Amino acid sequence: MRKQQHIKDYKYRLYSNKIERVRLLFKALAHNEYLPQKYRQRAILELSKFNIKNSRVRNRCIITSRTNGVNGVFKLARSKFHTIAGTGMLPGVRKSSW
Repeated sequence: MRKQQHIKDYKYRLYSNKIERVRLLFKALAHNEYLPQKYRQRAILELSKFNIKNSRVRNRCIITSRTNGVNGVFKLARSKFHTIAGTGMLPGVRKSSW
């Protein structure tokens, strides 16, 4: 099950990266006040065709595929981050004490 989730998430990331540039281009055209109204309206129409829900990219833990409590830098869930950091396997991470 975890491998399937990783593959599905990878496909969503590829698709999202593919359409993101085009979406940002249409967004810039729609907000450009120096363009004629005809071109701005066309950009808004094209922008409305993009479904924001198509971007189903979730941050997942690379070990457990967990979606909640994922550290964005290390891509680990908090439970795995705690165990791996406790053993000293993560570079630049130390156990804090005060």
